[in-house]
Amino acid sequence: MKKLVCALLSVMMLFGTSVYAKIGDKVGEAINTDIIAYINNYAIPSYAVNGTSSVVAEDLKNFGFNVLWDAGARTLVISRNNEYEVHQMSFKKTAAEGSFFADVLETDIGVFANGKKITSYAINGYTMIPVEELSMFGEVYWVESERALKLWVEDLHIRDKMQPISKVSTENKTITDAQKKQIFSIVKKYVSIQLKSPSTAIWPNYNEVMYWYNEDGKIVAFGSVEAMNGFGGYGKVNYMFEFNEDLSISFKYVY
Repeated sequence: MKKLVCALLSVMMLFGTSVYAKIGDKVGEAINTDIIAYINNYAIPSYAVNGTSSVVAEDLKNFGFNVLWDAGARTLVISRNNEYEVHQMSFKKTAAEGSFFADVLETDIGVFANGKKITSYAINGYTMIPVEELSMFGEVYWVESERALKLWVEDLHIRDKMQPISKVSTENKTITDAQKKQIFSIVKKYVSIQLKSPSTAIWPNYNEVMYWYNEDGKIVAFGSVEAMNGFGGYGKVNYMFEFNEDLSISFKYVY
């Protein structure tokens, strides 16, 4: 019996490393949920990832945070910025509760909040983090009657700290397919200028980019492209653009 146990342990030691996920391997699923996440009184898009309400890290830039990408270190660093105003993200949850949203992939990107490494997930080219991981910035609490998970940041600069909470936007504007195609063409042209080798870049389809109206009536386009880096390999280049109604650019950020 002891020989059998020893043999099994030896096999586990020899082949145990094969159970670890490689970069890009599927390690879970993100699910659409009826739970709404808030930062103070402002809703932020969220999904259920491994049983936790999670948000896109880059979205935090709309809520008084710095979100800085270091390509060399492959890290995303989150910190507070008291000079940023809140830019409410207008969105509607239309997908059925419990329906599939996206695969969760293994990633080598490290996410740090106030110098502490936190849990993160790679989903559709974006980095998502559980709301609970932001507790160093304020109080995280659950409101059962509203099906809401909230982060309250005391020093967050907002226009009206006590404004009524609205779970979803009532904005009835829609972004047409033609607008999406035109926006994607503009984004692709601008971002390509900044790439090391634009001819080798791998772009997604225009309808794989995230589009929405913000509270200022701007159309936001948020996505990424696979681009060649200085080491002969490929890495993700993320971007966020804001467009006026005439589709002129009012804000752009590539990182």
